[in-house]
Amino acid sequence: MLVFYIAELLKNLGFSFQKARFISDHLDEDKRAEWLAETWPKAFNLARKKGAYLLFGDEVSFPQWGSLSYTWARRGNLPTIKTSGTRRAFRVFGLIDFFTGKFFYQPTTSRFNSDTYQAFLISVIRRSSKHIVLIQDGAKYHTSKQLKDFFNLTNLV
Repeated sequence: MLVFYIAELLKNLGFSFQKARFISDHLDEDKRAEWLAETWPKAFNLARKKGAYLLFGDEVSFPQWGSLSYTWARRGNLPTIKTSGTRRAFRVFGLIDFFTGKFFYQPTTSRFNSDTYQAFLISVIRRSSKHIVLIQDGAKYHTSKQLKDFFNLTNLV
């Protein structure tokens, strides 16, 4: 009964059983403010002027082995979940247009890298008759020499 009493006491004191969340401590608020004040308006105005897609891009990976969370268990009896032992994931590249919501995506069974990202961008270019202004994060394969050369050749902004 002591366990229930402690849980009830903690609840009455305003506590709850929860899982922590991550927050990036490396983000620079000044750079974010500069991006909002300078870079974003330039990209927005350029896309509007050219009638271009203003594409925001990212990737997602869906693990096919599940995920674990916190739970209550008797001390010494660690909960276990059986898995196949295979650690595969379903990965998807995606771009969404700010103005229209048009969504470009491509699943891949390969790793995210410069080659697979460039192949995705080429497929988007081939499916589009508009100019493209691309907003992406700083993933290493987004900013690699290979992709910088590709951007210079294709005039992607």
